[in-house]
Amino acid sequence: MTYEIPQALKYEEKIIFGLNLKQIGYLSGAAVLTGIILKTQSPLILKVLGAVVAVSVGAVLAFLKIDNKLLSMLNFYKTKQHLGYFDKKMRKIIGVKEISNNTVVLSDNSCIGILQVTPTNFAIKAKKDKEAVIKNYQNFLNSLDFPVQVLVRTVNVNLDYYIKHLRTAVKKQIEKKKNSGLENLFEDYVCFVENYISENTVKNKLFYVCLKSNKPEELDNRLELAREGLANCGLASKRLLSEDLTGLILSFFSNSVNISNQYASPLTIFRGQK
Repeated sequence: MTYEIPQALKYEEKIIFGLNLKQIGYLSGAAVLTGIILKTQSPLILKVLGAVVAVSVGAVLAFLKIDNKLLSMLNFYKTKQHLGYFDKKMRKIIGVKEISNNTVVLSDNSCIGILQVTPTNFAIKAKKDKEAVIKNYQNFLNSLDFPVQVLVRTVNVNLDYYIKHLRTAVKKQIEKKKNSGLENLFEDYVCFVENYISENTVKNKLFYVCLKSNKPEELDNRLELAREGLANCGLASKRLLSEDLTGLILSFFSNSVNISNQYASPLTIFRGQK
């Protein structure tokens, strides 16, 4: 069965002839302005041009909703376009007061803890195993008496650190066995992998479970319950530490580096190289 998706989700009451109150107001204003222009002592050609302009503006505002677009543009240019990590206005936008003790503290002093979940290859499981996972996941959700948010992120695959460590291992083998052909073979492999990822737009999915509480102790208990429930489903999970939480939040607002399935900001990388 198919359902028609409504085009306009915002309800506007129609007053007369299928027009809402705002449209009637614009058309009425255009009519009044046109009447005033026609009663002036100006030459006929100016009266006609003025009336045409007034009617056209009224029709555009009434039927094309130009006023909403202009208002959106005004609000866009009034807001900040570029904010740094340490800008106070950025904190208001994000709503994060601080990150400490592996917890995100929001502006209202509520606390958020995040579990990163290691996914399982559900497609290759046997039918009984699939049914068991689904049943356990249902039981897990039904056992919760607090809200849970599941966050799924699709990110670009980053193999820079993998290739770097692999290159180091290859160099050791070359020095040990004195085989220069191995280096050419490795470079061909790196070129193939990079081209494949670029041409096929290979992505990686990361899964998180976010929990919220007004008390840190209560949050810890909820995270542990969620971790045990996920374990019963065959899903391993771990709590993100403070530095992981910082990298995760920053990754939504700027370019970041994905290291071992985690995020690190350019600032963090710079400090790590010092």
